[in-house]
Amino acid sequence: MLFHKYLALMIFLSLAACSAGGGGSSETARVGITIKVPSAVEKVSASDQAKSLDPAPAPIAAIGVSVVDGNQRLLASTRVPVSPGQEVTLTLEVPAGQARIFTVRAFDEAGTVLFEGQASADLTAGVSASLAIQMAPVNPAPPFLSLSISPTTLSILVGQTQLFTATLTGPADPVLNWSVNDIPNGNSAVGTIAPAGATTAVYTAPLSLPDSNPVRIKVSSAQTDLSATAVVTLLTPQTTVIIDKLNGVDGPDCGTESGAPCKTITQGLALAQAGQTLLVASGTYDFGRGTLQEPAPLAMKPGVHIQGAGAATTFLNFDGTTDPDGAGIVGADNATLSGFTIQDDDSLQFQISISGASPTISDNRFFDLCDHCSTAVRVRGDGTPILSGNTFGRTGAGLATALRVEDTASPLIVQNTFAGNRIGIQTLLSAAPKIEANTLTGNNVGLSIENTSNPDLGGGDRESNGGNMIACNSTADVTVADTVQVIHAQRNRW
Repeated sequence: MLFHKYLALMIFLSLAACSAGGGGSSETARVGITIKVPSAVEKVSASDQAKSLDPAPAPIAAIGVSVVDGNQRLLASTRVPVSPGQEVTLTLEVPAGQARIFTVRAFDEAGTVLFEGQASADLTAGVSASLAIQMAPVNPAPPFLSLSISPTTLSILVGQTQLFTATLTGPADPVLNWSVNDIPNGNSAVGTIAPAGATTAVYTAPLSLPDSNPVRIKVSSAQTDLSATAVVTLLTPQTTVIIDKLNGVDGPDCGTESGAPCKTITQGLALAQAGQTLLVASGTYDFGRGTLQEPAPLAMKPGVHIQGAGAATTFLNFDGTTDPDGAGIVGADNATLSGFTIQDDDSLQFQISISGASPTISDNRFFDLCDHCSTAVRVRGDGTPILSGNTFGRTGAGLATALRVEDTASPLIVQNTFAGNRIGIQTLLSAAPKIEANTLTGNNVGLSIENTSNPDLGGGDRESNGGNMIACNSTADVTVADTVQVIHAQRNRW
């Protein structure tokens, strides 16, 4: 069987590294590059015997040449339109020095890289040299596959049901398998799960607390090795505080099984103990400085979980705060905030501020009613919070910065959607977040990497699996400033 081995093209670079004239710097070498554009690809048998020529996979429409130094700093680049069979000569002004890395790419009319080659050369003023670059076909990227589940984190009472939705990118006709604690379809002890459609399933909690709590709902693809997991904490009436703005009444025993629901989240938090969950009914809960509002900031409580009835129907609305940093919500260790739409009208600097703490922020929607005015979530200090399944921004209600990570914070950022914002994710100082399976599209800038921050987008020290889609952002998908570190970004879609 025959296969393409390499492009029948040796690009010869005549490295006449002479001092540049006509105003050029004495440290700059003028490099002449002669390229014979091929119209065929050499193919060889597996035994390297029989050779023949095949047409290129698509007509080569442009050749690009770039030169970087040993620190990957761009020294020179050019790109010119070409035709198959044409011979072109390019001239680049390149600073003289050692280990100048030349990369040559051949593009089709759509800008897809068909062939690529690279070689290194030392440029010395006054010394001529030559360099041959053998270009190999660039294999097309494999299909982008991802699987996510929604919601990702929640609490429900024993005996209740919950609908889960899987989103699978890849196979056109997905076959999904559901399990509870790795038991296919679950059982009476941990709860059962049954398909409700091609990509949905209903979990029914057991009538009593299982030995293992929380339980894990897992969806996996029958055609790939992809899977996604949601964490469900099972509650009893004794471990919950009920909040209902319309029907509740604040009091010393509100929210319990024997009393009426509490009216405010503030009162529910005052009564809750570590390990308890506030179940917040649908409605709009207003926070600010007014006498008819709950006081802001809303301070999360260590070990206490606050769960809304769903982001589509449960709103936290802010129009002011007394927090010195301008935060509407302040995070706390081992606490959870999920199931809300959180919004403000340019009255906050940060909708949520997490300073050295490690809460979980999941399945929320963050909007800025004045469009590009505030930051949704700021993470600083040395905390390791989890941000999963959230939606940041939308057209007309985007955020100035959706998620800002600074200092040495290393949050897990997984399965979130960023759209309509000025900046999707911004990393600063020495932050090292793990960024996995997120979608950043339709922002001005998708990801801004600054200072010595080192996010792991895939294949780095934090073992991110990648799976992010960072594309179609109007100014740039990714910007990098003030850093010379290697940014790991494997297995993503651009």
